[in-house]
Amino acid sequence: MHSSSTRILSSHIGSLPRPQHILQRIYAHQADNVPFDERYWEMVSVAVDDVVERQKAIAIDIVSDGE
Repeated sequence: MHSSSTRILSSHIGSLPRPQHILQRIYAHQADNVPFDERYWEMVSVAVDDVVERQKAIAIDIVSDGE
């Protein structure tokens, strides 16, 4: 657990917006039972890395994968 005696640590609560290309895959999966393939999981991994880096760049103390 992170703690600080000199300032209030920042984080966020809740789901972060998903990239449109990932949402399209999710909608196709739900509508037509299209399986999540290896490419989908690669896109998710890249999106998670991106959102973690964006949080670090704006000095969020406790980063999240967006969920």
